[in-house]
Amino acid sequence: MIELNYWFFVQLFNFLALLIFLNYFLFKPVLSLLQERTRMISDRLEEARETQRKSEEAMAKLNHEITTAKERGRHIFLGIQRESFNEQRGMLEKAKGKAAETIEKAKGEIREDTEKARVLLKEEAYHLSSEITKKILGREI
Repeated sequence: MIELNYWFFVQLFNFLALLIFLNYFLFKPVLSLLQERTRMISDRLEEARETQRKSEEAMAKLNHEITTAKERGRHIFLGIQRESFNEQRGMLEKAKGKAAETIEKAKGEIREDTEKARVLLKEEAYHLSSEITKKILGREI
């Protein structure tokens, strides 16, 4: 059985004094450190979430800018392609015109040469026939 004598109260007093001492010098500082640590961790997590959100926004903005730049580049490319096609068509039309002009010029030269050849052949034929007639008849006509 438990005896309630003087030493029991001394031990009870020592226990309570130790409990108060440890509470004041050990438990409260450790608890405050743990609470501070918990608060710092939650602050860091919030900062990390905010940083993650900002980076996702920046990534979305960057992707949008890339898409816009690609679209602008495609429009510029198509415009340049259209311009070069029109220029090519113009050059082709010019070349066709020059070719037709050259062909007409060549046909004109051929006609002129043909006329000259006909005139020469007529004259030559006339002289030949005159000479043949002269030789056959023996006199000049």
